[in-house]
Amino acid sequence: MNRILEKCIKDSRAIDLESLCIKINEKVWAFRVDINVLNHEGNLLDCASVAILAALAHFRRPDVSYDGEDIIVHSYAERDPICTVIHHYPVCITYALFNEGTIVLADPTLLEEGVADANLILGINSYKEICTLHLGGKAFMDPDIILKCASKAANRAAFLITDIKRVLREDIERRTQGEVKGFESFKCKQDLKSVNTLTKYLDQWQVQKRKRNSKQTTRENGTVESLGKGSAVLLPIEDDGANTWKKSSDENDSDSYS
Repeated sequence: MNRILEKCIKDSRAIDLESLCIKINEKVWAFRVDINVLNHEGNLLDCASVAILAALAHFRRPDVSYDGEDIIVHSYAERDPICTVIHHYPVCITYALFNEGTIVLADPTLLEEGVADANLILGINSYKEICTLHLGGKAFMDPDIILKCASKAANRAAFLITDIKRVLREDIERRTQGEVKGFESFKCKQDLKSVNTLTKYLDQWQVQKRKRNSKQTTRENGTVESLGKGSAVLLPIEDDGANTWKKSSDENDSDSYS
């Protein structure tokens, strides 16, 4: 999943890397996106791609000035933060394939992904450009079916990207008017019943910590008998408790070996 997301967003040059440069060949901004999965009910890759694009478009980095000697990172109070320059918005669209590729199912659930013959993942932007294509599994597909899936994925990607931009635009307007000041303000504006229900389930969600036993359990495999300096022999014990291995005459004469 990590590699597919990298090919979809990073390798397709969706982010303007030149805008992240502070000083040529010396200092640049480095971005890293961490995905935390709260509930996996299928089609995780599509959700992750939407979350990554929303996070990158929402993120603001501090402004930096360079006078030839010193690099100054300005605070948000001194200068307005700078948004991430995104050339295009590629999202992943997943299809599950059944019956040797004759049945194609969009937005599969976790159960459908488990019983599918293969899956087709298309990374596509609003310009209908395919940024990545991954076909996993053992199903055979007709090229015409792949083209039909790509056409439908392009329409789906255009809808998702429009929705992402709309939500981001509304968020910027609310923040400009001072309505959004953080997660607490967002929580207070939600339905109290839904928030209380979510809190109840989160309180019941417990993680059992398993303590690792540092002491290794030992089992009696036999007896170790010294044969001299720097050498020894292991005499295993059989089920009847008797040592069936006997020292040979060569082992008895190996006292001088070191």
